[in-house]
Amino acid sequence: MDYKALSRKHFNRQAVYYDEKATTTVSKFPKMCYAFCEKELQRYHAEKLLDLGCGTGEMIRLLREKHPQTMLWGLDLSPEMIRRAKEKQIPHADFCVGDAEFLPYPDQSFDVVLCMQSFHHYPNPEGVLEEVYRVLRPGGRFLLYDMYVKNRWMRALENRFLLKWLRMGDVHTYGRSEICHLMEKQGFFQVYWNQIHPVMFFCKGKKP
Repeated sequence: MDYKALSRKHFNRQAVYYDEKATTTVSKFPKMCYAFCEKELQRYHAEKLLDLGCGTGEMIRLLREKHPQTMLWGLDLSPEMIRRAKEKQIPHADFCVGDAEFLPYPDQSFDVVLCMQSFHHYPNPEGVLEEVYRVLRPGGRFLLYDMYVKNRWMRALENRFLLKWLRMGDVHTYGRSEICHLMEKQGFFQVYWNQIHPVMFFCKGKKP
């Protein structure tokens, strides 16, 4: 399956109502991450921040209000999502259509990279983590929020059958040891994982 094409098609359709208050799972769970993310970001002094899989740029809009000095970038695979983000005309924020496996930024560009509820769409997670590691400055943090299924048998069933049947570009949901291993394998240290909601986890790592 061409997961990237499915994701692009799915989110291009969702972009028109993504910011509405409807409790669709498409926008509900990413929005639930915002408060957790904002609290975590208060721990760091980030001059430059990238939101990977930024959607319509709503998180960046909120960050602009609370962190006026931070330079903000957003990248998403969906042209329609990026078009909506640009329409918000957020000051000193740059948005572009792009692939998380091939980030269009120089080495050591960012203090923080966020990824909220999009990692399970990536067919090559190792490639994405390699790129995140590359664009982070030494001492930079990767903050990952994503969907979670606690029961490993249900998670296996979802990964093997359900996600493929839905055909929305979802590839894989991760357990705690699985995602921590991926991050440590890439070179991140001080890797921390926590379940923040019955269907969401938070994982962070630091670049040496």
